[in-house]
Amino acid sequence: MILLPLRICSSGKQIHYFDNIGLRELRHVVSSVAKSEEVYLDLLFSLLEDLSWRPDYLPTSHKGLPTIEIEAPRLLAHCLLFEVDHILKERTTDSFVRWMDDINFGVGSREKAKQLLGEINDVLKSRGLALNIGKTEVLTGREAESHFLFRKNVRLTKLDQRAARLRSPDARRRMATSVALELAQHVSTSNARNTSKVTKRFFTVLGKLGVPAALDAVPPLFADDAALRPAILRYLSKLPFSKRVARTFLAALDKTQLFDDLTLYGWSEAVVSWRVPRNKDGSVFVSSALERLSNAKTPFAWYCHLNCLAKYGSTPSVKRAVERADKFRIREPFLQRQAIAALPRLWTSDPDFVEYRLRDTTAAGAPDAASVAANILLLHEHGFPNKNDRVSFYLFPRKEQRPYPVAKFLLLCSIGHAERIRNTDVGAKEVRRYVKDPFYRHWLRDINPRWT
Repeated sequence: MILLPLRICSSGKQIHYFDNIGLRELRHVVSSVAKSEEVYLDLLFSLLEDLSWRPDYLPTSHKGLPTIEIEAPRLLAHCLLFEVDHILKERTTDSFVRWMDDINFGVGSREKAKQLLGEINDVLKSRGLALNIGKTEVLTGREAESHFLFRKNVRLTKLDQRAARLRSPDARRRMATSVALELAQHVSTSNARNTSKVTKRFFTVLGKLGVPAALDAVPPLFADDAALRPAILRYLSKLPFSKRVARTFLAALDKTQLFDDLTLYGWSEAVVSWRVPRNKDGSVFVSSALERLSNAKTPFAWYCHLNCLAKYGSTPSVKRAVERADKFRIREPFLQRQAIAALPRLWTSDPDFVEYRLRDTTAAGAPDAASVAANILLLHEHGFPNKNDRVSFYLFPRKEQRPYPVAKFLLLCSIGHAERIRNTDVGAKEVRRYVKDPFYRHWLRDINPRWT
């Protein structure tokens, strides 16, 4: 007998797990697990409250972990359920899997499943949480096999391992064609609840192969299933550039009705991550992509446009986009930081404008944006960092990043202009080694010709 999927919510409501974690209850759990001084716990939970979103002028609710791209909130969310893990480990002889609030475990009978549910619910109630009964099911072994698509997952694991080993272009092409056919059959015949999760794995394998064999499946799947979009975009961004892949990139967005910011952001990020050549075909694609983002009507759509311009846009277009931040009256700290972060692209074309905006923001801007502006000015003043400097480890880590992040490229723009003023080629060796993207290299050549 298998219980799945067990979901956790607050007071029986189907609300996001992170949003309903009580910080006071979490602090009690953390203090019992990690023997830390009280001052560090005060600092940790003060930071969590500052990072969490809340309406303007309202006091903190002492509830909810911020959903941001760092590991600490995820670890703390896991920590709150360690007691549940302990119960499951004892009652199921370690036959359980938990990912955050999504738990699957095996038991011998329906009665044992109900008994264990009751124990788990008692623990959760003490933390201000409850089971989401609407998303909790008891399935037989045969039903679970169908639900989880065990055989397809086992096959995909083998395909994934094989794709990582293949080196011959012909062998990779043949395998990609075969996997694309399996994907088409899977999409047309599977009606299990976990179908989307398995579909994502198909795109992961195809992305490792780097062969555009499943492009026809992309636009309809991208339009119809929001859960698949991140996997599809990762697949597209790993493919070598071609006009056919470029058309698929554009068609995916054109055929999708946008009801959320996340889809547009994911698409713009994938476009930035893709290795686009600086030739006629690459320029046509870049122009088409920027055109689709240029008619921004919301602050977040403006950011997606600015994000692409930071890599692909001309310096006048970057300046116009930065100035549009004033038109939108952007107040969100994240978006204010992005407007300032894009300024280093303009050091060579309009240094007076850059310096004025940076110093003005440092003196009278919002705290987050002021901090970014001050750091950009500091990097510009110090120039290329020493090898033992933390900035050097950040910009040039031992494991080279592919693709090189746009945020680091913008910092290099500031440092490169500083070295140009000094008339030196310090840092050229590192830049040539780490920065391979043709657009990045083009803009860095404009900022500091001695670097490229």
